[in-house]
Parts: sequence; C-alpha cells; structure tokens
Amino acid sequence: MQYSILTTRFVLLVALENVSDPGMSAALELISEPLVVTALGAVALTTAYMMSQSTKGRQVPPVDLKKQSIELPGDEHIHVSPLMKDGKYMEYRYEDVRTVYDSFMHGLKVNEDADCMGQCTDKGVDWMSFKEVYESAQRLGSGLVAKGLEPGKEALVGIYAQNRLQWGLIETSCLIYSLVSVPLYDTLGPDICTFIINQEVTQEVKDKAKETEVEIILLTDLEELGRENLLDPVPPKPEDLYTICYTSGTTGSPKGAMISHGNIIASSGGVQMMSEQPSMKFRPGITILSYLPLAHLYERLNEILVTMHGGRIAYYRGDVKLIMEDLQNVQPMGFPSVPRLLNRVYDKVMQGVNSSNWIKRKMFFYALSSKKADLDRGIIRNDTIWDKLAFKRIQTLMGGQIEIMFSGAAPLSPETMTFLRCAVGCPVLEGYGQTESGVISTLTLPGDHTAGHVGPPLPCNAIKLVDVPEMEYLAKDQKGEICFKGPNVFKGYWKDPEKTKEAVDEDGWLHSGDIGEWLPNGTLKIIDRRKHIFKLAQGEYLAPEKIENIYLQSLFIEQAWVHGESLQSFAVAVVVPDREFLEPWAKKQQITGDFKALCKHKKIKEAILKDLSEKGKKAGLKSFEQAKDITVFNEPFSVENGLMTPTFKIKRPALKKKFQTEIQNMYAAATQNKI
Repeated sequence: MQYSILTTRFVLLVALENVSDPGMSAALELISEPLVVTALGAVALTTAYMMSQSTKGRQVPPVDLKKQSIELPGDEHIHVSPLMKDGKYMEYRYEDVRTVYDSFMHGLKVNEDADCMGQCTDKGVDWMSFKEVYESAQRLGSGLVAKGLEPGKEALVGIYAQNRLQWGLIETSCLIYSLVSVPLYDTLGPDICTFIINQEVTQEVKDKAKETEVEIILLTDLEELGRENLLDPVPPKPEDLYTICYTSGTTGSPKGAMISHGNIIASSGGVQMMSEQPSMKFRPGITILSYLPLAHLYERLNEILVTMHGGRIAYYRGDVKLIMEDLQNVQPMGFPSVPRLLNRVYDKVMQGVNSSNWIKRKMFFYALSSKKADLDRGIIRNDTIWDKLAFKRIQTLMGGQIEIMFSGAAPLSPETMTFLRCAVGCPVLEGYGQTESGVISTLTLPGDHTAGHVGPPLPCNAIKLVDVPEMEYLAKDQKGEICFKGPNVFKGYWKDPEKTKEAVDEDGWLHSGDIGEWLPNGTLKIIDRRKHIFKLAQGEYLAPEKIENIYLQSLFIEQAWVHGESLQSFAVAVVVPDREFLEPWAKKQQITGDFKALCKHKKIKEAILKDLSEKGKKAGLKSFEQAKDITVFNEPFSVENGLMTPTFKIKRPALKKKFQTEIQNMYAAATQNKI
C-alpha cells in the first residue's frame, strides 16, 4: 500500500512537470501542499537510497586524488604529474602523431568517408568527409604554392575571418604544405591588423606588392588553380612552426607567440592522458560545435583532438544569438566553453528558478541536492529521475548529447562548476594555461568533483611557483607566480626577442603573471594576478582582478572594473548591471524608468554597492580592497566600444581613459563622505 501511494504521487509530479505555466496555478489548486511535499520527500528518499546502491557513472581517476602532483626534491618546489614516465616530459600520445599534419592524417585513416567538417545552416549541417576535406585542402594549398608561397619554408598565411568551414579547409591546406597559419581576430580592427601584417611581411614582399598591387582571388578560383597544379604533400617536422598566435594584450601592440607543431602536440597528448575515461574517450564520430574564436589556440586545440580521433567539427553560423539553435541541430558530445558563457548560463537558470513557483523551486533544489550527493561519491550521470524532472530542459537546450565539457581562458566559479556537473550530468574539466604554454598546462581530473582549483600539471610540463615578495607570496608557503617548463612552451615572440626575454627566464621557465597556490592534494589554485596591481597610498597592494571576480558573483551586475591609485587609500569601481535581473528587481521596489534611467537612480546604486560590499566581506576582502564608491554604467564593455579585447578581457587603460571624470568624482565623493 505504501509503495502504491508513492507511485501515485510520483506520477503526479511527472505530470506537473509537463503542465504549462499558465495552467500551473489551476493544477496546483487540485493538490494540497502537504501531499506534494510528502511526495517530493518520498521521491528524494527513494532516489537517494537507490543511488547509494549504484556505482553507475563513477569515474576512475588516472592518479591518486590525494596526491595529484609530485613535488621534486630541491628548494624550487617544482611539481610534475605522476603520469610522467621515467621523469621525462610527455611529447606525444601516439607514435605516428608528432605534428598537427600527422593528427589529421590519423583521423583520415580511421575512416576517410566519415564526416569531418561541416557548416551550420538554417536547415542543418552541410558535412564534408575526411577525404573531401583533405582533397579540397590539398587543392587550396597547391593554389597557394602556385601563387608564390614556398612549401616547407614556413611561409606565412594570414586568416582573417570568423569560424567557418573555409577556415578549417585553409588551416588543413597549411598543414599539408608546411605553411604557417597566422589567424587574425575579425574584431581586432584595422590598426592592429595593419601592425600584424606589417610585422610579418618582409621589405622584399612589400616592394613587390607596390609593383603588382594587391590581388583578390576567390577561394573557388584558388582551389581550381591548385587542381591544375596539384602537388604532393610537404609534411612539417615537430620543430617546425605550426602557427603564430597573436595575444590580444590589454596594452600596447599584440605579441605573436610562435607555436611549433611539437608544442601543440605535447599539449594535446597531455590532455588525452589526463582525461581519458571509457565513458568519455575521444573517438570516431564525437562531435563539437566550433564557436569559440579560432584565432585563439584554445579552440584549435579542441579541433585537433577531435579530428585526430576521427571526430567531426560543425562550424556555427557566425551569430552568437543562434548558438543555442546550432547546438540543438548539431547535438555535440563535447562542449568546450569559457566561464563568461557558462557563468551566464548558471545565472540565468538560477534567476529563473528563484522567480518560479514554490513547487518548481522545491523540485529543483531537491534535484540539485541529490545530484551533489552523487558528486561527493564520485558519480556523474544524466539518467536519474531528477534529470527527467528538473534538468531535462537544460540538457535539451544544449543538444541533449553532451558527454563532457571543458572550460578554459579564465577561472570558472565553484558554484557554476558544481551546477553544470549536476544539471548537465557530465564531467566538467577545467584547464589552465596561456597561449605561450601551448594553451594548457593543468587540467582537473575525471573523478575529482571538487571545485575551486584547476587541477595538477599535465605530464608534458612542470610547474613551479616563485616568490612575489611585494605581494607577500612566497614559494616556501606554497604560493607564488606560476611558471611553466616543458615541450609545450612556445618558441618565443615573432620578431621580438626583448619581449621573449621578459617572458622566459635564463633557465627556460615561462613566467605567467598569475599567482597560484599548491593545495594539499597537489592541485593548483589561481589566487591572484601579478600584473595590473596597484600600490595604494598606505603601501598596500591592490589586485583588481581578484576583487572583480568576487563582485561578479552578485546577481545585480554583469561586468565590473575595479580601479586603484597610488595617491588614494581605497578602490573604486565601474559596474554594468545585469538588465534581466535589475529591471524586475526595480519594478518590485517600485522604481520606474527605462534601463538608462535605472542605472542613474540613487537607490539602485546604493543597493548594488551594498551587495558588492557584502560579497566582498563574505569572501574575506580587506577594507582597503573594497570599492568605496561605484559608477553604474548602462552600456556593456565590448570589443566594439573598445573596452574589451577580442578574447573578452577588459582593457584597463581604455576604461581608465573613458571614465577619468567618473573616477575623480567617485574619489571626491567617497573622501567627502569619509568612507
């Protein structure tokens, strides 16, 4: 009889999940609150018991999670991966894959007729097979050679476009003939693009261009030219240049990081060894959506790993507003992303949950609690009853087939990390590195479902922390500036030996500018940033990025810029509110006006500043680190308005210049109020 009651109540909840919002209130009138609460509790208890008896979804980590890295003897506190064999860096995963050309050929051998690259359209995806991609790329490469590029001589090929199928074809053509791709961000602007092009082109080429003028040729014509002059491949060697990847710095001219084939293959091998699990192994047919900028090495590493194993890449339509539609059409199994997007997904879901009716809120948090309990036991899965009741819509919006997610480029908040692991029901691995270190140097391990760190070193590199005395970070305390060494570390900056010397010391260690801390289990935690620090009037140092990351936990704001000066004893900030949160909140507070007017409203400014102060206090910020006054700005920082880089890092000098008047006013107001 008890089982029968549970079943009836369970079916009732399933039915409620399918009731539309307009009819929800009517449906709820038919049910008493105690009945639903009892049903939820019964389902929760039953599910908890069943799951406690199951090991499905449990992952076996490749190393002991209590000792994820090894500290080498000596006083430098160097950490390496336990997966390193005989104390040697891992340089490649497969004997026959030593270059990016080899990696594509490895995928071609798996099944030349399988889908390889495709272009998303309004009607679906237009796919090309591995064989078709190779043959088209061979023709395009032959066309480039016919136009004067020398195969095998590391000739440079600039690619200036958004992610698209043709991007992948040109990249592959470069691989076949040992040409060097030089991606240009489509949002860099004419001045920066001119700088990069001028830095690459020799005087001889410039003189020739003046004589012959610039030639414009369609890719179809270039491919036809290559068909008429088809050449045998001229494969690269591991030490040859693969790409020159320009880092979009927040100040000055960008620097061209020279990445060899060996550099990126070492990184790809390290990722494979760290992440391989039977349930999420790179394999033929695995699919990703290419929407992260291909001018950044992160996305290109993703695509190398996929094609190497016979997987396929679908290029998005070029419109960020259509990404969710593209996801549902492509149904990717792998989803590489960045915190900027993932944090927004989490924020929007939580806003929706908190504004929904009580039964949906209870169901959601019951579900989240149950899935968190699974995480604590090392289990991640997406086929529980809670996935059907609470998380199905989230999973469907992302295509419904996600098996693994990667996050990189910036720290991902622990709350978002845990939420994604529960709601999407798949491993979410976070990597850390920089372009100069082959894009990735650490990775969280499958089976480690804790958050707040970026995992241990990859087996292709060593990591050490060096003293930063002015910030009171000392290596003996397991804290300091993060430095990398290994075969994934770049060859230097293109035509810029001085900047290379600044980045790589005499012993070959690449200095990152980030501050890290070794945790007791051998994982690395990013805690601060050496660059962009301010020394305040009282001698204290202010690290704005740390403060910004804390403030961004506030639902009120979407972006934050914290500023400090040597003649002042405290910080100020400019924040951009989250419009979707602010407008409903203001309405409840009976504050009227359009978004621009709301951003100027005194009560809204006070509410935001109060919330930021509370977030800062909770996170342990000292008084001088807290922003004592803020400016609420109604326009998001963006690449288009010159306040962000193409990789979505805020441009501090540009922000300081734009808000110089506001900065002066904030300091004056805060001083007058004796804050």
